[in-house]
Amino acid sequence: MLIHMEEGPVLAVVPSNQTVDLHALQSMMDRRLGLAPEYELNQVFDDCDPGAAPCVGQAYHVPTVIDDSLSGLDKVWFEAGDHKTLVEMKGDDFDTLMKDAKHGSFCTMH
Repeated sequence: MLIHMEEGPVLAVVPSNQTVDLHALQSMMDRRLGLAPEYELNQVFDDCDPGAAPCVGQAYHVPTVIDDSLSGLDKVWFEAGDHKTLVEMKGDDFDTLMKDAKHGSFCTMH
């Protein structure tokens, strides 16, 4: 989910059955945040289908925050920029890929 901050967008990564708890993320980031409008999402991820942005913000020069629940898993799947292709990755490899992302607890059930 793309989050809007005054400094620019940040990508918040949560499990697919969860959503971002904006209040928890604001506390964690110590910033006022809001959901980025759809046009901003489409501008940042201009080579992706709408709503299918991958979780790898660093590939788009977008700071990334990842929920703690996605660390230490056996396997992780994420969209590869369209609604047809999934990337399957070992959890350890995903943890390595996301090591530079800020980590915290900021998701909630839909």
